[in-house]
Amino acid sequence: MNGSNSTPASTRLRVGCAAVVLGVVALSGCGSTKSDTNAAANDPVAPAATTAATTVSEAPAATTVETGAATTTTTEAATTTSVSVNPFSDAEIATKVLLDADEYGAGWQLFDFKKIALDATAAAEIPGCATFIDTVFESDARPAVTAGRWFHAPPGRKAAMSQYVVVFPTDAAAEAMFAATVDPAFRSDCFVPYAKATGSPDGFCCDPTVPFPGAFWGEPVESTKTLGSSDIQFRHAGEYWTDAAGTNHGVEQFDEATVRVGRVISVIEAIKVDEFGEPFVTDAEFDQAIATISERAIHALGGVIH
Repeated sequence: MNGSNSTPASTRLRVGCAAVVLGVVALSGCGSTKSDTNAAANDPVAPAATTAATTVSEAPAATTVETGAATTTTTEAATTTSVSVNPFSDAEIATKVLLDADEYGAGWQLFDFKKIALDATAAAEIPGCATFIDTVFESDARPAVTAGRWFHAPPGRKAAMSQYVVVFPTDAAAEAMFAATVDPAFRSDCFVPYAKATGSPDGFCCDPTVPFPGAFWGEPVESTKTLGSSDIQFRHAGEYWTDAAGTNHGVEQFDEATVRVGRVISVIEAIKVDEFGEPFVTDAEFDQAIATISERAIHALGGVIH
């Protein structure tokens, strides 16, 4: 993707604090910077680690029976032993797919900010979300684990960017979420109304008590890049944000990507140009961050993806 050459999407108000109507694009003092993970361990639906059975065949045991002058040897049936193997749990996989600060970009820091979530109960109030609730939104009925992380810009610059991860029990479930989120109706009829309905009522971008719905604001951008993923969609958006005093900042330019690697989905964003027209994250840096997400997911999944 070359977001800087794509046509910007129509400007939308950020009422969250990270990527548009509920985002947290550029902010200052929205929280403390720290190097911990806001991840899947807090997810109530995280499944327990699965146990794989490895079959080990032992050598047959020989029994010798004396029968006078002749000796008869009989062989007993081989025994089978099951050895328990503990792979990564889905909660561990979700955490391992989250980037470190220096993997997101040079000088960026982990930022303890707000929860990233797509709530099925709230989405049920949006008519346009009816066909997407089971595949995209979080609920006890959907067996998936989620994790989230925030990255704050280097000192002297204002921006906080998000990464959202979902780990499904099957590739098919992840494929279904990916297909749903790239459906144009998801963004126009579901996500935008959902984000406005669940966002801060006064438009303040950076209220840490208001969950962020993920970076799905942008218009699709055609690309042949895969960056190690099974599926990927790139998006571009022009956005502005509102500070505590009610002042609007922007328009700023953002690139977003939804990345599927096997049964893992990751949604990540990057600010490309700030409100002053200064360049920020480059295409090469964003591509490298996505490639690292793919590498991390492949490793966490045991090297097997579809």
